[in-house]
Amino acid sequence: MSSTTYRLELFFIIFSCPVMCVKFNQTSSLIKDSGKKVEIHCSHDDSNLLTMLWYQQKQPSPVMALIGYGYSTADPNYEDQFKTRFKMNRDGVMKGSLVVSNITEADSAVYFCAASSTVIWFSYLTTMCFLLIKQSGSEDLVVLQPRNLFTLPGNTSTSPVSLRCSMGPGLSMSSYTMLWYRQVHYGGPVEFLIKEFETTPGRYQVTLDPSENLFTLQVWNI
Repeated sequence: MSSTTYRLELFFIIFSCPVMCVKFNQTSSLIKDSGKKVEIHCSHDDSNLLTMLWYQQKQPSPVMALIGYGYSTADPNYEDQFKTRFKMNRDGVMKGSLVVSNITEADSAVYFCAASSTVIWFSYLTTMCFLLIKQSGSEDLVVLQPRNLFTLPGNTSTSPVSLRCSMGPGLSMSSYTMLWYRQVHYGGPVEFLIKEFETTPGRYQVTLDPSENLFTLQVWNI
């Protein structure tokens, strides 16, 4: 039986603000088995932001679904579809966490933590954390990343830069969904680029060769 990978991705983005920007602390990347419980932490340094909100975004939809929100240390409010396995905790005004119990494939998403002075709309979103969930008892997932490449602008109009991703021994890409992401600088927001078999016109193209366990990203017109 092929193994199944469930992915939870948490992206935190810092929006510019007119007077003083808020500093957020991010959660490190995690790998969890399905059926387990996971806790994602969120904290900031502005005591005026009394409301903490959590959102869920499922790819490829751009829509963010509100999970719920809490004002200061009062009991949080949840949307109907998140009342069973989702729990928001608050440790004072500036710290909180989202706990998801019995995680499944349906929980694969991008999760946002937001802070605001009101419950009407968020003022800030935080930084990023990847949470990978694999089927309980399956092999550990090992992804072999490409080496760093250097090129000059304009040198890729006829021949693209190719980045190749492979998987460790005993693993098959045919059992997983393969995607490419881009992070412009360390600690910055992570942007989804393209996934396997996608043929959207643009500068990014991908090829998947399951027989060789290779997933290649081609970048044109750098």
